[in-house]
Amino acid sequence: MGNIKNLSASTKFKNTPIGEIPVDWGAVKLGEVAEIGAGDSAPQDAKYFENGTHLFIRTSDVGKTGKSHRFGVSEDRLNDLAVQELRLKQWPKGTILFPKSGASTFLNHRVLLSERAYVSSHLAAIVANNNSVPEFLYYYLSTIDAKSLVSDTNYPSLRLGDLAAIHVPLPPLPEQEKIAEVLTSVDDTIEKTQQLIDQTKILQNSVMHELLIHGISGLHKKFKKTILGEIPAEWNITRLGDVVEIGSGDSAPQDARYFENGTHLFIRTSDVGKVGRSHRFGFSEDKINEVAINELGLRQWPKGTILFPKSGASTFLNYRVLLSEPAYVSSHLATIVANTHSMAEFLYYYLLTIDAKSLVPDTNYPSLRLGDLEAIRIPLPPYQEQKRIAELLYTYDDNLFHLTSFNSQLEVLKEGLMQNLLSGRIRIIRRE
Repeated sequence: MGNIKNLSASTKFKNTPIGEIPVDWGAVKLGEVAEIGAGDSAPQDAKYFENGTHLFIRTSDVGKTGKSHRFGVSEDRLNDLAVQELRLKQWPKGTILFPKSGASTFLNHRVLLSERAYVSSHLAAIVANNNSVPEFLYYYLSTIDAKSLVSDTNYPSLRLGDLAAIHVPLPPLPEQEKIAEVLTSVDDTIEKTQQLIDQTKILQNSVMHELLIHGISGLHKKFKKTILGEIPAEWNITRLGDVVEIGSGDSAPQDARYFENGTHLFIRTSDVGKVGRSHRFGFSEDKINEVAINELGLRQWPKGTILFPKSGASTFLNYRVLLSEPAYVSSHLATIVANTHSMAEFLYYYLLTIDAKSLVPDTNYPSLRLGDLEAIRIPLPPYQEQKRIAELLYTYDDNLFHLTSFNSQLEVLKEGLMQNLLSGRIRIIRRE
C-alpha cells in the first residue's frame, strides 16, 4: 500500500453530471469506454458439464463473494462440447460482471474476472476499451446502487442500455492505473487477512474438538468410553443443569421513557446476532435507565454469563456469547451462569459445539425450554484443566478478534480512499 503516501489535495474542479471532478478529468457514459454485453443462457443438458474444465459463472457464484477484484470460481464447469454446440461466448480476463436480472440485481454484487470465463445470461459483462482501465471501472461501478438505474424497483431487472448510460469519471489513463493500484493493494491486504481469519477458524475448531473431548495433549494416559465418546478417565459426564444456574432474561420494556439517557446494557437477540459468537461480549443497541430497573424489577446478569438464544428465528442459528460485563437481557435469551464446579469460559466453548436443533423434537418450531438446556450432557474436567483449556482457546479467539478488527479498519480505509480517489478530491502524485 505504499502508493497511499503519494497523495495530494486537488484544487481545480468542474461541474459534471456526476458532480464536481478535476478539470483535467472527463465525465463520459460507460458505453463510451466499455463494451457492454450479457452472458448466455445456462446449458440445461448434463452432458455439457461432464468433465468440464471451463468456468461457467452464475449469479449464485458471484453472490458467494459479493465483491471481488480477482474472481475466478464457479460451481459448474463446461466442457468443449457445450462451447462448440451452443456457440457460447467466452469473456476475457478483466471483464466486470454486474448482475442485471433476478433476486441479486439489487444486492450490488460486482466482480472482476481474474481469468477467462463463460457467463450466465443473468449477468452483464463489461469490458473496458483502450480509454479505460478495467480495475478503475470495477471500483467505480462498485459504488453504483443498481436501484438508482431503474424507475420501478419492484422488478429487479436492468437493461444493458441502463448500464451503458451510467456516467463515469475518466481520469487520464496513468492516473486510472495509479488509483486502481492503490485500491487493489488495500483489497489484497483485506483478502490475505480474511484468508488468515478463515484458516485460524478452521484450526481453532479442530483444536477445540480435541481439547473438549480428549483434554490437553500429553496430560492423560487413561481414557474411558462414554455417551459423548472417549474422554480422559479423570473426567466426569454431567448434566449442564447440575453445574450452572439456567434462567432467562426479562420482557423488553415497551415505554420509551425507560431508555431515556440509559446507561445499562439491555441485550436482545438482535445484538447477539451482530457477532454470532463472542468470548467477550458487551454491546447492546439499547440501554435502559434506573427507572426501568426499579419500576420493572429487572434482573442484571453478571459478567461471565453465557447467553443462548431460546426462542424466535435466531434459535437455530447457534449464536453464543459470553458477557464481558454485567447486563440486562431479553426474555428470548437463556442465561447460563457457572457455579463453583465449572468455569464459564470452558462451558462457553463446549456449548459452541451444541446444535440447538438437536435439543428439540420438532424443528419447525424454533423454541427451547430451559429444561432442554439443563438436560445437555457435558464432559467435566477438573477445574484447573477447564481453566487451561479455556485459556488455550481464548488465544485463538483473541487472534481472531485482532485480525477481524484490522480488516474492519481496512474496509473503512478503503471506503474513504474510494470516495476521495474516484472523485478526484485526492490526487495521486506521480514522482519522477
